[in-house]
Amino acid sequence: MKLFLQPLYSQLNPGVENCPLRCTSECIVTQKAPNLKPPVGSTCPLSSHQAKTYGEIMHGDADIISNQAATGDGKTLGANLPGLINPDFRMMG
Repeated sequence: MKLFLQPLYSQLNPGVENCPLRCTSECIVTQKAPNLKPPVGSTCPLSSHQAKTYGEIMHGDADIISNQAATGDGKTLGANLPGLINPDFRMMG
């Protein structure tokens, strides 16, 4: 029996103007982390679930946020992104 697994790709963040990070003219992530390059044809290096997690942490009112993306898909980056982008943001855990 042969098993063929297809690669898993998350949907990319739609980019500026529709971004949960509230980017307006330029991606905040590429401004703060210039070495983190977006894929060709995209303006943001984040997956949509990472950007949504960031948006909910920074601007939402949820007490608990559950990101159910696949293993190895960047959930930890999404959760830690506020502290990496904003030096005034403090995380405790």
